[in-house]
Amino acid sequence: MKKISIITPVYYNAESLPLHVEAVRDQRDILKQRFNLDLELIYVNDGSKDNSLEVLKKIKSSYPEWVSVINLSRNFGSLRAIKAGFNHATGDCATYLSADLQDPASLIVEMAEKWLDGSNYVICIRENRKDPLSSVLFANLFYLLTRQMISSSYPKGGFDMFLLGSDHLDYIRKCGKNYNIMLFSHWLGLEPAKIYYTRRERMHGKSRWTFRKKFNLVIDSFLGFSTAPVKIASVLGIGTSILSFLYGLYTLVLAIMGGIPVPGYASIICLISFLLGLVVLILGIIAEYLARVYDEVTNKPEYIIENIL
Repeated sequence: MKKISIITPVYYNAESLPLHVEAVRDQRDILKQRFNLDLELIYVNDGSKDNSLEVLKKIKSSYPEWVSVINLSRNFGSLRAIKAGFNHATGDCATYLSADLQDPASLIVEMAEKWLDGSNYVICIRENRKDPLSSVLFANLFYLLTRQMISSSYPKGGFDMFLLGSDHLDYIRKCGKNYNIMLFSHWLGLEPAKIYYTRRERMHGKSRWTFRKKFNLVIDSFLGFSTAPVKIASVLGIGTSILSFLYGLYTLVLAIMGGIPVPGYASIICLISFLLGLVVLILGIIAEYLARVYDEVTNKPEYIIENIL
């Protein structure tokens, strides 16, 4: 019997976990009845400080035959938690499902059906989302820049959930530490089967997906898949050099013609501030790339597993 692996990262999700496992259990029954397909659910506790681990232990004891729990030593971030789950998945294909139930569990059956029909890569595209306006605007800007700088075929509404067959899942397992795995799966170049859905409103708990984490993901995404930031910095540097040269030439001509009054303090300060700010910006972009190179070559583990239930 073929099997699908479901990965769920857990971070302060104690309230929604009982409902989550019930929803997945219902989908497991449907998969068995309709497609003779088995399911394993792998929870990855990403350093939660609430009672999520205790709830997971109860869930594991209730469904020992198809639920596993990986307990990380601390919070490493949802993407690395998902990757930890992928590394321990034993199914013929694998996907992941958020613990907050904003993505409906019914997508599991829809993805499995397309996979059984021959699609080795399935993505779930958000047609609409019931999130705060600030989150929607930030996400839309990110997807717009992604289409402009990385991949013109990236879905306009973006996607979080994807399913990969085991043959291509190894590419996710072997990718670097600083990759956005959703973007990486799209970067593989496989033609995806598409499922459209509306992301639901969060019913339990408070989202820990802070602006800082979102911003870090944006930086990792662009620096991990595109050299555009460095090219932009180079263009800015060349453009500024040309303008500075022209301004210097203009100043020289005025000096020769005796048309320069006493040098103004404000103009000097403005020029110095602008040029130094540009230099610092360009150095910062280069440093971000170097920091990711350093992180990769030091061979630090992406996550530490404290124990596996």
